[in-house]
Amino acid sequence: MITKLNSNLLDVTIHFTDNEHYYSYTVSEIYDPKKADFFKQFFNYDPIVCDVTCNNDLVSTVIHDYLDSDYIFDIIENLNELADGKTEDQFLEKLELLHVYYKCVDAPEIKAACECVEDQNYIQISDCWTDQDLGIALASERGLLHQLEKISTEDTCFENYFDFDAYGRDCRIVEDWQKYNGSFWKFWEN
Repeated sequence: MITKLNSNLLDVTIHFTDNEHYYSYTVSEIYDPKKADFFKQFFNYDPIVCDVTCNNDLVSTVIHDYLDSDYIFDIIENLNELADGKTEDQFLEKLELLHVYYKCVDAPEIKAACECVEDQNYIQISDCWTDQDLGIALASERGLLHQLEKISTEDTCFENYFDFDAYGRDCRIVEDWQKYNGSFWKFWEN
């Protein structure tokens, strides 16, 4: 249960229906202790969440990313916990990572995503648009380029004969690298 709502979530509005009427309440209203009795009674009727809106596009996007996989209050509580002790910029950076996680990982859940982001269980290789870019980046990081330079001669540069595209494709498939927005990402769970 949330006792203090993060400022980035104050303007989140949840829209409900009971198949007869349409209701809209901000998260700050729902978590207001003075209105606890009203909302306890309201939720006893099991209203359906129709939509969630927010002035911050990134907050709205992340909530919508997870709307089908979790109950709305689990999402809000997990995001509130993720924001705890962070500046607004740090929180928005974490939200961006949550969005990337959602786009890259099959059947993600908000709690698993938050834990992955908090524990920094991911690697990002930036400015990679193709398997060849990934292959070059990983070959460089793993010392393959240095090995190719060592065996190259004056007349033959073995780096020119290495199939970086195939290497990148194989790494992507075998090691589960996911491409999103000009970067390759690898996520893992504890």
